[in-house]
Amino acid sequence: MTRLPARIPRAQCVDLKVPGGVLPVAPALAPIFLDLAVRFHETVEPLQWPGCWGWADRTIKGSTTISKHAGGLAIDLCAPRHPQGVPAMRTFTRPQITAIGSILARYDGLIEWGGTWDLPDTDGMHFQLRDGATLAEILAVTARLTAPAPTPPPPPAAPAPAGWTGPDLRGAGPGLRGERNANGPRVAALQRFFRDIYPAYRHELGGQLITVDGWWGDETGRWLDKFGARSGVPQADGENIGPALAAALHRAGFERRLSAARSRVLGHVTRHARR
Repeated sequence: MTRLPARIPRAQCVDLKVPGGVLPVAPALAPIFLDLAVRFHETVEPLQWPGCWGWADRTIKGSTTISKHAGGLAIDLCAPRHPQGVPAMRTFTRPQITAIGSILARYDGLIEWGGTWDLPDTDGMHFQLRDGATLAEILAVTARLTAPAPTPPPPPAAPAPAGWTGPDLRGAGPGLRGERNANGPRVAALQRFFRDIYPAYRHELGGQLITVDGWWGDETGRWLDKFGARSGVPQADGENIGPALAAALHRAGFERRLSAARSRVLGHVTRHARR
């Protein structure tokens, strides 16, 4: 099992740029210590300079044992506020200690905090790689920390607002009709149809999906205009649904999806009315 060397020259370290300064550390631990230092700064307390250290070619204070700082395997944060030998409960608040625990939980036990050590060794400033940790363990944690964030799901459609006054769309199939300023559940169904079946239109219409709110205004007009142009209805202007545009919507399957869409929209309205 491969482990990191206990001692390396300063030239082999990576300089971490953290809030307010630089921490030299072993390259393999750079992502973990960067995550730790930034989160400490944001959720525990601001980093204090001078007072934060990484690599240092020295022994443990009061002994002949090589310090983990000599291998770039440890960092000290805000040392003047948390001197060695002083219990962490005297220099950190309980919320701060809880925040430190939440940070360390991200590293699957790889990083030890000196604030948990017994007197006289307790060292609230000190964070170090656990004894016996392997390179494979370090790389596994690093891969998780640096993995791209998953793509969030699209936001749910906005609930239908109160205040629809009508008139809504009229007719069905090739006989569908409607004009700008129409409002109601059938307009919402048409908007949802465009959002779900033709999301690529957004790239030509400002980058956003159509809003599903049941009101035929400028935005719905632009999507109808785009649908008409793409469907061979050049006279479509987004102001009304006439015979040619109604026939194109029917061919595209709007009516086949309308029933289910109408049920969902009316469900929103019913729940809203009961509040």
